[in-house]
Amino acid sequence: MVAKNRKYRVSAVPIGLRKSYPLSEVKPNTIVTALEAAPSGSLDVIDVRTKNGKVKNVYSFQLTPFKK
Repeated sequence: MVAKNRKYRVSAVPIGLRKSYPLSEVKPNTIVTALEAAPSGSLDVIDVRTKNGKVKNVYSFQLTPFKK
């Protein structure tokens, strides 16, 4: 489950799925803060805030919890 206001690391969309899921606004391994909640592993497109304050979109299956 992706929770609102938590930090996540963005993973890349697998090569075989890039044609079906072309969203690529955030580079892999970027740390972001989720601005909304979504079920874990779902295909939901959610808003995230990058470190520099920009709001971008990613698929919720791309997010893994960030541990310091």
